[in-house]
Amino acid sequence: MNIEYFKEFEKAKNLGNKKKQKEHMDNFIDSFSSYDEKKSWSYSYLQEANYGHKIRHELYTEIIFPILLQGYKKNEVKALYFLGKTIENLNEKLHSKIDFKTKYELFKECYIQDDSNKEIEEFLLEELYRSFEYMIHEYPKGLCLAKDETHQEILNELTFARTLDKQNKHHDFFNEVEEILKKEITNLLKKTHELLEEVVDEKSFLIFVEALKKDREQHEGKKLDDVGFIEDWANNSISTFLEASIRWAKDTDFGVDQEKALETNKWKQFACFLYCGKIYE
Repeated sequence: MNIEYFKEFEKAKNLGNKKKQKEHMDNFIDSFSSYDEKKSWSYSYLQEANYGHKIRHELYTEIIFPILLQGYKKNEVKALYFLGKTIENLNEKLHSKIDFKTKYELFKECYIQDDSNKEIEEFLLEELYRSFEYMIHEYPKGLCLAKDETHQEILNELTFARTLDKQNKHHDFFNEVEEILKKEITNLLKKTHELLEEVVDEKSFLIFVEALKKDREQHEGKKLDDVGFIEDWANNSISTFLEASIRWAKDTDFGVDQEKALETNKWKQFACFLYCGKIYE
């Protein structure tokens, strides 16, 4: 490896001479004679951290990334760390080679193996804080949309966040998140019709709809019985579901004939409309 080519590249870069930059970079890349030489230089270069957010594409693609990829396959802390640090350099093709891991996921794997890196610790804590903050601000919608995680998985992340928060900076906030999550888990144990009776506003409506969605998911793909039901689902296509909802609305004055309170509780009225798409014949 001839470092002089790289020094000439740096000079050309400072002068804004693109033609010379490419010439010197191509020569530098061609000057490596072994894998070990590439590995030694790559980690030395990355350790110096003078490259900003972006590393020249061909240098990263041909020299640095193959080294990091080999380390990633061996689950080496150093490779995981620098993949996280240089993640902005990954195009879709390169990113696919590391299973589309995010910076958070890469850093978390580092931290699990070695919890001594304060930079990683602070990054993970702030990422978790921001994600929980979004969930609370957008609750319950934000919680329902959180990365397709189960509530238990989110609770596990909360426990992890507490271990990172060694100064108890977010102690009260994490307690608030835990209270909401436990409430959500309690709601999951309730039947869909029980949640329907609790609908009074936007939040309780979305909790009901989420439960109805999960109820439907458990019946997807099952065979119809002799009368066209799938267990307690009377209507099993979008068209028949909506047809049943509309028929219920017309037959009952949008449910007011059955429950006078629906005149003022519009959230529950629409929840009933959806629920009757499941059961109305």
